[in-house]
Amino acid sequence: MPRGDRMSNNRGLAMLCVIAALGCALIALLRARDGRVAMEAPAPAAEAAAEATAQPEADANKFTVSLYAEGNVPYAFDSQRDAPSLPSEAAIDSVVEAQLEMARKRHPEGVDEDALREMFRAQIDISESSYEPTLRAYLVQGSEAAVIVFPGGGYHMLSRQTEGSDIAHALNDLGVTAFVVKYRIAPCDYRAILSDGQRAVRYVRHHAAEYGVNPEKIAVCGFSQGGHLALMTCQHPEFEIDDPSYQRDAVDAVSSLPNACVVCYGVATLEKGHTFEVGAEIFTHGDDGLRATYSAENGVTAAMCPSFIWLNGDDLLVPAEGAYRLAEACAAREVPYEFHVFEAGGHGCGLGEGLPCGQWLPLAYGWLKRTL
Repeated sequence: MPRGDRMSNNRGLAMLCVIAALGCALIALLRARDGRVAMEAPAPAAEAAAEATAQPEADANKFTVSLYAEGNVPYAFDSQRDAPSLPSEAAIDSVVEAQLEMARKRHPEGVDEDALREMFRAQIDISESSYEPTLRAYLVQGSEAAVIVFPGGGYHMLSRQTEGSDIAHALNDLGVTAFVVKYRIAPCDYRAILSDGQRAVRYVRHHAAEYGVNPEKIAVCGFSQGGHLALMTCQHPEFEIDDPSYQRDAVDAVSSLPNACVVCYGVATLEKGHTFEVGAEIFTHGDDGLRATYSAENGVTAAMCPSFIWLNGDDLLVPAEGAYRLAEACAAREVPYEFHVFEAGGHGCGLGEGLPCGQWLPLAYGWLKRTL
């Protein structure tokens, strides 16, 4: 089936993906105040604005860079080819309204609808500019290690606050340098997405001296579908960009392999019936032959970096079986790993503050200190 037709047929299912993902994230994004549910400061819009520029900021330790040189992005977004596959504004508005209805049902005491509408709309950045991959730095002086964060979003959106900037700030509070990746999403497929994951690791490693980090102490940390990208970055160094228009540069000369991997309620397997189906469909573009190749349990080798894997027992969006398969594969191949299942936290909880899974970051931080 032609690429555009395949993505058009999947658009309705993909929009349901956005509804499900945002609904599960409500547990972390909503805060009770004065008997009503209100939103904290609408940072997503500010983050999006900041990522659109690489101009100097008041804080020299926070800045955004493009992952690739201008005009040299592999598998670049093509307006004529790809724009018809983007959801319409009306479709996005319907998703936002559906989310508000879910919020009303979950919180009959009342919700701040205007604030939530703004937040949900800011989270769904599906425009041509959103296909320009960037890396946002949150540097900490004296931090030898660096953590590269891949937000989740089902390969159809990016949760750039809850699973991006919030995580970076929390890592900074622990004295750790962090980077948040804005990688490409649908209608792009695995080639563009994996290229961005690898490029992020290479970029940080290539600029390690400039950023004050050890090039052999680089970890990736992925949430939900971003967890899948983190794993693929660890497992597929053999992947090569085959876009004939792409010109390799000095960044491509360094290794794309991370030194450690943190998987947060992540998608591990792409096997039908055991995965988050919409994300799997986007990544493989409907090519079932790629599902086995890009299922994490099949990519574990003795050379894979150590992994810290966690999930919530009440996660109803991403099947837990994939994480269990991944842990079993690590054990079978003697790859160091740590595995945690928390009682509650659902899906999309980010830091999980106030929830049983809120322990994950202190645990992962201790593990990273021992591992890197």
